[in-house]
Amino acid sequence: MQTLSETTANQIIITDHTKKRLLERSLDKELIIDCLTNLEIKGILEQSYNNKKDNKYKVFYGHPKRKEYDIIIVIDIDQNKNIKVITTYIQKKDRRVRK
Repeated sequence: MQTLSETTANQIIITDHTKKRLLERSLDKELIIDCLTNLEIKGILEQSYNNKKDNKYKVFYGHPKRKEYDIIIVIDIDQNKNIKVITTYIQKKDRRVRK
């Protein structure tokens, strides 16, 4: 996705909901920013609600410290190419990688 490869930290907006979830899930803001600006995307799913397409995506990154996990970041990209982080969590990469 071209937009993410051109993203700078200044374009990333961390919502209050995300800040709360980061604390609850022992993740830090810098890790999320690093994922969005530097790490390779392992998978991406377009998110739609009520059959309405938005610029919302679920983006999968390999966890840099816990190799058996992915970091999932749900984002919304606005018309100015700012990236709002809706939520983030980790899950076992087995859910992404099928055998």
